[in-house]
Amino acid sequence: MPRRGAGSRSRTAPVSSTTSTTAGLLALVADSPGVPNYHAQTTSRGLLWDIGDQAARINVVLGQRQIQQLAASLGVSYMTLLDCRRVSRAYPPHSRQPQVSYCAHRVLASQPDCIALVARPGGWTVAEARRYVRDRTLEQVTADAAA
Repeated sequence: MPRRGAGSRSRTAPVSSTTSTTAGLLALVADSPGVPNYHAQTTSRGLLWDIGDQAARINVVLGQRQIQQLAASLGVSYMTLLDCRRVSRAYPPHSRQPQVSYCAHRVLASQPDCIALVARPGGWTVAEARRYVRDRTLEQVTADAAA
């Protein structure tokens, strides 16, 4: 087996770990009052929303490591939990578009008008969202350089 570099990470988990984590997340979400059940039973996209919603409700107190503890209890990485939290905070449950993938929501979440953007008629593919954000950023940089 080839050696991995210091900065590389494995992106796969053993099947039993993945299965128990998914079952644990579903049970956690089902038992959590006030967590929007956004397709949690059938799609991993719903699980990401639910993980993010749970993390977004935490009032972070410096030094208490609540986010790290939640990540460990859910069996997800700290960075994944932070990303899910960021996306959930950008889109309140009523503004999420079921015809737009979670990944497209995530790409557009960096935009100040993300709620209006994600509601575009016809929705977004991830490639369209990435292209839009890239082009918009280039326009801003060009305008700033010209000023």
